[in-house]
Amino acid sequence: MTAFYSSVTYSDQLPERTRIPLLTVGEIKGILTHLRDAYNPPVRGTRVVSHRKIFPPPSDGGLEPTVHLRPPLPDTKHQQQFSRKNACDWLTTLIPHLQKRLLKGGDDVDALETLLDDAAALLAIFAGTASAGKLIRTFTFGHPLSPLVHVQVTDIPLENQDYTTLGAQTWGGAHVLAEMIIQNPHRFGLHPEQASSSRSIGELKILELGAGTGLVSLAVYRYLVSRGLRATIYSTDFNSLILDNLAHNISINKQTIPGSRDPKISCEPLDWSNPDATNPDLFNSVDLVLGADVIYEELHARWIRTCLEKFMRQPRPGSVHQPVFHLVIPLRPTHNFESSTIERVFPLRSETSGQHGWELVVFSKDSVICEASDDETDGQVEYAYYTIGWECKTSQTTHSNAS
Repeated sequence: MTAFYSSVTYSDQLPERTRIPLLTVGEIKGILTHLRDAYNPPVRGTRVVSHRKIFPPPSDGGLEPTVHLRPPLPDTKHQQQFSRKNACDWLTTLIPHLQKRLLKGGDDVDALETLLDDAAALLAIFAGTASAGKLIRTFTFGHPLSPLVHVQVTDIPLENQDYTTLGAQTWGGAHVLAEMIIQNPHRFGLHPEQASSSRSIGELKILELGAGTGLVSLAVYRYLVSRGLRATIYSTDFNSLILDNLAHNISINKQTIPGSRDPKISCEPLDWSNPDATNPDLFNSVDLVLGADVIYEELHARWIRTCLEKFMRQPRPGSVHQPVFHLVIPLRPTHNFESSTIERVFPLRSETSGQHGWELVVFSKDSVICEASDDETDGQVEYAYYTIGWECKTSQTTHSNAS
């Protein structure tokens, strides 16, 4: 993923501030575009440093290999601060100049107003202000031996005191889950070799809960397209602001993918507290459910269980690859209580209630440790990665594709 250090060179090559009055509207627009592209701040807590199995208890220590497409960054913190200052100084000079040009009027008033808005938003971003406005991020996922998958998403400002707008931003858990899918598609039933199974990839229904900016859904979508595979992906959220931005992100990524064998992807409203009101095509038909950073209240886990009961199909006799819910949640100190509700709402496989029939249980739990950010030498972020699926008291259905 492009990080801030990529802007060091460009912000040091900005035109002299004394030349700003000589720049045309087109030239200023090009400079602002380059600055925005160069400043693509990394999502906190996304570089995996360890991945360890917790449940079922491993016999070999449980440590999984980690693959890094992004090497550790050099010590560029001083350079970053210097470049950030250059960019802030340049934008601080540009903004009053644009205001003066606007006062003069002319045919380019609309273009100048757009430039002024863009410059102010960029200055807020470089200054680290919460009101930074929209931010376009470009992510790259893949395995060294496989084609890379590129996704572009737009983050939009959060609305204060409204937790339903948290999906306006791209969070670390979404990056971690997307990276796991692309690096190990077999675990998620998405490897091309699995297309010959009893339920082919071409028939798969994939549901993302709390999709937010859509990073996970779009990573799956771009992966399937790159390998000529088909599936139907339902990217869902609740807040209308988030849904509008999600639809925008889907349209941008669909437009940049050539070919006629694209899988289907759609933006769907889904109220976890009232799942009966959603798209009827989802009921008892979903093969793969994905969720990242979606537990913020104790009630969320119970709502999610209700959604799984309604949407995730029950296993078919003789089918090798069974439906599974893959969930990644951060283990923040402020959310430990909420996170622990996962294991109260979904019992561990060895602790099933014994009730007759199908029950949703935790098949596995892993701990994923990431560096907090590139300039925090000691900071780490821990995520819990769960796989959850159906188990029957009598048949003891196996969980093969997520193990």
